[in-house]
Amino acid sequence: MNVLDRTRHESGKHYVAYQEKVTERHLLPLFRRLNVPLDRPILDVGCGRGGCVLALKSHLDAPIHGIDIKKENIEVARQCAKEADLDVTFEVVNIDKDALPQAQYGLMLLRDVIEHIPNLHTALSRLRPMLDEGGFLYVTFPPWWGPYAGHQHNAGSVARYMPYFHAISPTLFLNLLHRWEPDRKDWLADEVQICTNRLTRKKFEETAKTTGWNIYYRQTYFLRPAFLRMGLPTIANGFIGRLPLIGECLSTACEYLLTPNNDVH
Repeated sequence: MNVLDRTRHESGKHYVAYQEKVTERHLLPLFRRLNVPLDRPILDVGCGRGGCVLALKSHLDAPIHGIDIKKENIEVARQCAKEADLDVTFEVVNIDKDALPQAQYGLMLLRDVIEHIPNLHTALSRLRPMLDEGGFLYVTFPPWWGPYAGHQHNAGSVARYMPYFHAISPTLFLNLLHRWEPDRKDWLADEVQICTNRLTRKKFEETAKTTGWNIYYRQTYFLRPAFLRMGLPTIANGFIGRLPLIGECLSTACEYLLTPNNDVH
């Protein structure tokens, strides 16, 4: 294993450990409280390095499958699964255009993924037939008007200390990122897509409705569950987060469980 692969692998292991914490403290308690089926196949869409897949598999007996658009992420995920001796499958898939797994799932996850997807309507439409009867689609994303929806917290420059800047001036925000972090090509491409999509809560809910989904559960957060990796508590903001605009400005994440609307074909 060369230096680059070893560094990437170590990063992958840390990511798995963080996902384990989020899974144990937030995801599994939430799913059990809301009677989400956990004994049927599960699909993690945009699984990254596989942390959530491995964390879920360490607690559940159900078949679990992860897909991601980036080959390097899947390579790390497979290696981590091998070392953990966990029976899961990972596959490189672009949900906008590639053939999707031929299976029916009781639970599918889109965790902090949809703000990166070029065509939200296409993605939600293509995923719907893959859900088994009585199944759920779990979705989280940082709403556009939230403080860190531009993912500036992942910056290595002063940009990480600039909340809301992505929404105040998207063009200037992107220009500065390209100037300050020119070597992070893939990350910068993601930033451009995020600022192109500008995914608000309203846009997501309207697209979900038109693509044949019902909203079964929704929540918004002052401090999102993902911030557990920084040692911060999870703090929901309930009805405040659902207020027009101001609620979104005070939210670091929106969280949904969707079910298929069988009246839409």
